[in-house]
Amino acid sequence: MPSPFCFIKPCFTNLAIYFCFNIFMKSLLCRFTILTCVLFSLTQCAKPIYDLTGSIYGTITDAKTGAPVRNAEIVLTPGNISSVSGSAGNYEYLSLQPGQYKLSVIAYGYTYNTKQVNVVAGQQTICDMLLYPEEMTSGVEFSATTLNFGSQYDELALEIRNNGNAGDISWTITGIDVPWLSVSPSEGVVPMGNSQSVKVRINRTSITADEVTFFNVNAAGGSQSIKVQVSAGQGGGGSDNGGSDSGENVTNGLYAHYKFEGDCKNSADGAPSAQPINSPSYVDGVSGGKALKFSVSDNSYILVPEPLIDGGTYSISFWVKGLSDGHIFHVVSSGQYGLGFVLTMRDGALTFMSDGYEFVYQYNNVTSFAHPTIDSSKWTMVTLTSKYTSGVEKSEVKLYLNGEYVDVINEEGVGYQNVNYGTKFVFGGEVEYYGGSMRSCGMSIDNLRVYDNRVLTASEVEKIYNYEK
Repeated sequence: MPSPFCFIKPCFTNLAIYFCFNIFMKSLLCRFTILTCVLFSLTQCAKPIYDLTGSIYGTITDAKTGAPVRNAEIVLTPGNISSVSGSAGNYEYLSLQPGQYKLSVIAYGYTYNTKQVNVVAGQQTICDMLLYPEEMTSGVEFSATTLNFGSQYDELALEIRNNGNAGDISWTITGIDVPWLSVSPSEGVVPMGNSQSVKVRINRTSITADEVTFFNVNAAGGSQSIKVQVSAGQGGGGSDNGGSDSGENVTNGLYAHYKFEGDCKNSADGAPSAQPINSPSYVDGVSGGKALKFSVSDNSYILVPEPLIDGGTYSISFWVKGLSDGHIFHVVSSGQYGLGFVLTMRDGALTFMSDGYEFVYQYNNVTSFAHPTIDSSKWTMVTLTSKYTSGVEKSEVKLYLNGEYVDVINEEGVGYQNVNYGTKFVFGGEVEYYGGSMRSCGMSIDNLRVYDNRVLTASEVEKIYNYEK
């Protein structure tokens, strides 16, 4: 007889299997749930890096014409990150940490503008900027448009000159938006034929990092932007010469300085580095360093991808050796005559033309500087200063050799419409013109300096010569 439990045993067996299966499924479900949660958490923690940063982009345009403004300098703070607008006036800053930023924009011929921008993680912020054209009168000039305090100076001088013939000029300073910058006086009147000095001071106790800012000088119905640069440091020094770093090396307004110490980098805070073309070589320089030598046979030269000189007021200085008849430098222009601000040597005499028309069509009739014979076997410092007076379209170009003034050429009726839209600066090499071409001088150069919107005085030229010789 079968046991009474024989019928119950299978039931218990089935029940055990059911419970085991149930527990197994629940365990599997739990593990799946945990795994899903872990994977979800990991995907949330591993967001792409671009979601954690933001960007700023926009276009710089002329407020009156709506045309894009190329080569405008855009400074982003904090960080003092500088960029330059493209041919369409466009600019872009990528991978920025979220937060508040200030954009400061300045361009030649315009008053500066600033905007506050909020950067949000994972978003692109549009910040278009308008620049208003400057409307300076011919009678107002400034000793500099850039004041570089470096890490040494607490005070620099800005000179406002009245070189016009329309009487006294009233001026005011506006646009100071940082607490560490002050000027004295902030307004005044400059009689005709005179000048007035403004003391520009910084408070270094409030400066913990490199700074860049701007202010405006309003005079005679126009405005001029002044750039202020400061490097973090102790300071404690002053300067009455407008910003020379040592009393000898004049740096105020120094836009480009190519020392050619094994490269073509710009050591100033303005223009980009030069590009060596056709492999110019490096030789011994003026005072123990290096210099750059151009070969006639290789047609070697350097090219700067912006004009360096694109207005009528400037100073340019360089040392040269092995100078002979031929082309020295020029600005590539997008104007009718293709080039402007051409320096050559003709029959042993330095010859300079502001207007490309003069070079293209009247080169042989242009008056050269009268100067002593330049010894090609020795280093010679050549300095040109140009003071342009609008309205009468007159340019006064002075020549200095080895720190001493030697001659001046007054160009009448200078057509700056042909050179204001310069695109590149070329030093050395061959240059083509209407009806032919001119070969390079095959020279060596050292310490190429360009001062933007700044006419060096005779004493400053002498200081540079004594500093570099």
